[in-house]
Amino acid sequence: MHTSWNDVELRNRRILVTGVRGFVGRALARRLVGIGADVHGAARSVEGVPAGVQPVEVDLCDSGSVRRMVDAIDPEFVFHLAARVTARPEPDLVPDMLAHTLSAGVHLMSVLTGRPNLRRLVLVSSAEAACENEPPASPYAAAKRSLEQFAAMFRAAFELPVVTLRPTMVYGPGQPRDKLLPTIVDALRHGEPIRLGSPHRTCDMLHVDDLARALCAACRPGIDGRVYAIGSGETTPLGDAARRLAAHSGLAIDVGDDGPSGRRGERDLVVDIEPARRDLDWAPQWTLDAGLHSLATACESIDAPAAEPTRGAGPTRADRLRARILDLVSEYHGASFGESARAFQPGKSIVSVSGKKFDASEMRRLVDASLDFWLTAGRYAERFELDFARRMGVRHALLCNSGSSANLLAVTALTSELLGDRRLKPGDEVITAAAGFPTTVNPILQNRLVPVFVDVEMGTYNASAARVAEAIGPRTRAIILAHTLGNPFDLDGIRAIARKHDLFLIEDNCDAVGSTYRGRPTGSFGDLATASFYPAHHITMGEGGCVLTDNTKLKMAVESLRDWGRACWCAPGVDDTCGKRFQWQLGDMPRGYDHKYTYSHIGYNLKLTDMQAAVGVAQLEKLDLFTVARRANWRLLRNRLARHASSLILPIREDGSEPSWFGFPITVREDADYSRLELVQFLESRKIVTRLLFGGNLIRQPAYRDAVYRVAGPLANTDRIMRQTFWIGVHPGLREDMLGYVADSFDAFMAERARARRRAS
Repeated sequence: MHTSWNDVELRNRRILVTGVRGFVGRALARRLVGIGADVHGAARSVEGVPAGVQPVEVDLCDSGSVRRMVDAIDPEFVFHLAARVTARPEPDLVPDMLAHTLSAGVHLMSVLTGRPNLRRLVLVSSAEAACENEPPASPYAAAKRSLEQFAAMFRAAFELPVVTLRPTMVYGPGQPRDKLLPTIVDALRHGEPIRLGSPHRTCDMLHVDDLARALCAACRPGIDGRVYAIGSGETTPLGDAARRLAAHSGLAIDVGDDGPSGRRGERDLVVDIEPARRDLDWAPQWTLDAGLHSLATACESIDAPAAEPTRGAGPTRADRLRARILDLVSEYHGASFGESARAFQPGKSIVSVSGKKFDASEMRRLVDASLDFWLTAGRYAERFELDFARRMGVRHALLCNSGSSANLLAVTALTSELLGDRRLKPGDEVITAAAGFPTTVNPILQNRLVPVFVDVEMGTYNASAARVAEAIGPRTRAIILAHTLGNPFDLDGIRAIARKHDLFLIEDNCDAVGSTYRGRPTGSFGDLATASFYPAHHITMGEGGCVLTDNTKLKMAVESLRDWGRACWCAPGVDDTCGKRFQWQLGDMPRGYDHKYTYSHIGYNLKLTDMQAAVGVAQLEKLDLFTVARRANWRLLRNRLARHASSLILPIREDGSEPSWFGFPITVREDADYSRLELVQFLESRKIVTRLLFGGNLIRQPAYRDAVYRVAGPLANTDRIMRQTFWIGVHPGLREDMLGYVADSFDAFMAERARARRRAS
């Protein structure tokens, strides 16, 4: 029995397709791009690679080039379609064709062996390779049969996760003009006679879209090492197929007959597709007449300009204008945001607590996205989600309009019926810190859940594992904690508690993008995590947020909740990704009700625009540099302010962590002879911006006066934070001279207090 699976699970996966410029490769690439996969296409030339595919120019017969390609992509799924194919090869070309086809396949299998992230290699063979006890019908069939044998060897010796598909005669729109069926249409259009070598030969003709679906279905788990025949299940003599194609073309045909045997080696092509139906949960959807009609229609307009521009075409006037506009944007950035405009003047220039840092690349991408005038989430959003998920070490990243919305989506996803008995219900408890930002807590209340507030530790400003463990009650179902000001909380301890008590864990990572714990990015530990791209945060889109998860059910819930609550997962402007838009039966809906207007959750519209995502794509490229700058700025302040530790509690990072600090928290000790207010007012008077630690003790805020919650233990430190803690900036826009001025200002304040003490004594 196969594992339940849907090819939508290929969304956001890193996928390599060899032979991507071929007929089948293009059809597969279109489907994968529509699903939302991260598709890389390998070909000898990148000209003509389908839109949405990241092209890789490579010679598959060069083992070194293949290894470099695979190292760079690190694919999770590989589809090997590449082969040297000639309809009627000259005898002296056959050895060369065989050598190229075999060497490409063997090099690829060798390089893929032992890759920990590789989930499946799908090898495309041929139904003609199935007759092992008979001579191959063609050199192509002989090459495919040999590749199957090599695949079996690699599977047996190295456990290569390979599945082989043997398609029958593939046809459909976009088929090369030199293939049989398009040749028939061309001949008919020009009044030329049709001569079929074997018009009585029985064929199973497979529509290319059905093969693309089968290839995706072959990625399901639990079928490694198997070989499946893929066909339409509908057989017909070749001559009959030609007559039916002629009828759909509106033309008459007289099929000639060169004899019953045709070319040497040709045989009836009839396959058993029941194993594929059973194991892959796949069935052909195209009838032969429907498929022939689609081919005839395509052939009628084959000389018309392509709707999809191919790579390598010359630039249009619009392309040239766009390039000029973007060059002017770079020039404008230099004139408006140059270094001279940002010269620092101590006491006059503001030392901000946070701020965006950008250059011309952000502005160029912003304008580039605007010129598309797509407005909602589009190509830049898709790219960011892929890049950010990979950067954060998770499978799924789902963009939304803010970090607060991300928290709302993450908590609400835990109430989804997709989770079955584990779903949170009204009255269930969620443990969280009392000291923090309101929108970490608000989604708990908005979902009629009960927040359980715990205290935090001074210095780290995070809740400890011990406090969380003590807070667990009979209705506790989840934990949501923020990495305070970028300082990771005790992920080892908190995760162990979550596993022990079967609790969901949400990391509010909005202030900690770029932080690591035990060498791994924060945001990759919980069942869900969130990020914010507000201008104050580690990277910015202006507004924007993201939900991260490795759990496919949670990803589906978040996506639905973000997109009006709909059951459909098609991207904006895309239809029928699932391939059965009008075939669903859900709830009390009529069978076949449009899946795009079927709703499985009470959701929202929390998407962002592609212009925002375009800025994020440029910002993400700088994240490592930003993180280095934040850490360096934090160290500078930590070293300079250490001399004042007798009256100030300075920040402490959690063991095992490398924070990408959002800010530099400071607590005025209770025995100091000055107050937080006095220190903050002094700094602000010198143009040094300060912030309090968000809402302090949230249960003391007016908004929560009538809220239903539980408090686990005293909140002494949280109250102390509310009275005596503040923070200052360490963002990448601050330079050493600015931070030196900040440290000098602390020195000046302490010197003034010392003089006041001497005068008083």
